[in-house]
Amino acid sequence: MNKNKVMVFILLWLFFFNLAFAISPIELADEDSRFLDLFGIDIHYKVEGNGDKVMLMFHGFGSSTFTWNSIKDAFVNDFTLVAYDRPAFGLTERVVNIDDYDFNFYNFYNQSKIAHELMTSIGMNQEELILVGHSAGTPIALDYYLQYPGSVKGLILISPALFHKLDDNPFAKTFSNPLVRGTVSLFRNLLARTLERGLDESWYDPSKITDEIRGEYKKFTQIDDWEKALIEFTVNQGDFDMLPTLTNVDIPTLVIFGSEDQIVPKDEVLSQIRDNPYIMVFLLEKTGHVPHEERPDEVIQAIKEWLTGLSLN
Repeated sequence: MNKNKVMVFILLWLFFFNLAFAISPIELADEDSRFLDLFGIDIHYKVEGNGDKVMLMFHGFGSSTFTWNSIKDAFVNDFTLVAYDRPAFGLTERVVNIDDYDFNFYNFYNQSKIAHELMTSIGMNQEELILVGHSAGTPIALDYYLQYPGSVKGLILISPALFHKLDDNPFAKTFSNPLVRGTVSLFRNLLARTLERGLDESWYDPSKITDEIRGEYKKFTQIDDWEKALIEFTVNQGDFDMLPTLTNVDIPTLVIFGSEDQIVPKDEVLSQIRDNPYIMVFLLEKTGHVPHEERPDEVIQAIKEWLTGLSLN
């Protein structure tokens, strides 16, 4: 058997091995997991607390509702917390061919509509919303504020990643060709390792990443077609720039950054927002891209101090 045939055999074996052990999102659900059909797919979400005021939480790229576990308990007595897995992530149902649906679940400008529909469908009070976002979840929070301005009373933006250009995205460049995209399942293990390296790069001190945290970030790579959905998300999200929206925000806003964030260009963001009196900035020293996971106590304290200045009824 020549080398080319051996390589083809190995790739096919890896493909069918992964296929045999892939499972559905529901099999990985937690005791407090909930699922709701929105626009034709099952959205995974969680609700905690019973306050009249609501925190709606948007996780970042490659993350899930798990990312809020380290800070959420500090707010459940005063708020109802709603967190959900954005399409392509966590335990939300995977869409591997957008053309099969009338709704594009991955386009950036549809994300706030998904969140608003979720809130409406589960009967949440939307008159006093605090939006909490991390990284790629922050531009969605800002777009929600634009689309539904009367309901949003404050924004908490952690490590905001506010712009995306499809032509600059290496994944999009690689998989924009439909023929190449069709082979992505052969490289799912490589994609999984790339995502784990991204987790290490997100922490100032990756040695403090626990096995539990690593396990939660790896969980969704067990799901059927996770790699296909991730690529579909990448090539369908489109271009956006929400930095001008943040620069001109006119409601109380807390921006939290780690001083050693290597993922987003924080200096560019900070230079644009420094003159806005509605924005308070909290900078954590010796902290990376996920301050709420790496330094949860300090993040909780910063949020609580900021909340005391808000006039919520």
